[in-house]
Amino acid sequence: MSDADLFCWDAAYLYRVTPAEFTAETDGAWYALCELNGLYETNGDAELFVSPGLMYEAARWTLELSVQVPVWQSLDHRPAAEYLLSVGLRFAW
Repeated sequence: MSDADLFCWDAAYLYRVTPAEFTAETDGAWYALCELNGLYETNGDAELFVSPGLMYEAARWTLELSVQVPVWQSLDHRPAAEYLLSVGLRFAW
């Protein structure tokens, strides 16, 4: 177990694929997404991933699927990741 502190950061860009216009009557929308995911630990370990994916947004829930691909890794205290699959489900209350 490590005593290192972890700093995570994420940046995302979404592009609505369909529908062309989002109105109050729209049931849902599909988005293409691209994220940058960064990790830095105070023990010196650091990683940067690019994550392309798809997202469906409905009125009360959102489903997202992406693949994290390592762009840069500097790791001494744990194994390097090759590829990661990310699945997310969110609900609006």
